Amino acid sequence: RLDATDAECVEAASVADADHFIRQLPQGYDTQLSERAGNLSQGQRQLLAIRRFRSLWLAGVVSSFGDWLALLATTALAAELAGTSASGLAQSSVVLGAALLALPATMLVQRSGRRLSLTATYLVAALGAILIVAAATRSSLVMLFAGYFLFGAATAANMQARYAAVDLA
Repeated sequence: RLDATDAECVEAASVADADHFIRQLPQGYDTQLSERAGNLSQGQRQLLAIRRFRSLWLAGVVSSFGDWLALLATTALAAELAGTSASGLAQSSVVLGAALLALPATMLVQRSGRRLSLTATYLVAALGAILIVAAATRSSLVMLFAGYFLFGAATAANMQARYAAVDLA
């Protein structure tokens, strides 16, 4: 973020395990990077890439685990509201949502970059989760499957994060 304070930058670098590396640069946190970090040595660029990769990999692991837990819960919820035959439809809605929402997410990456695409895709998934909770409280099967469809965006975002991690590796 361009409006981040110095303390926020240091904290983010610490979380990404990059603080020590940044402090060793000639001007530390005041080092100006040229496009594609061309003014850093190959080794320094590799260290940055490794740190970005680790951050994305960890985010992917955590979100995949969350995806898995959510799918267990959604399958059980679908079976509770509509019987066991509907639990397979719940999973199908999530898969269909992931597939169809991956297309606009990809177009967003091409136009505006990964960060905006990942953020938007995870927000769509959060909206799906809210719909699922609302459907459970109202026993609405239509709302439930609409929520599952939107929740599929989490799978699309997880895949996108994995591709980003591989690109940075």
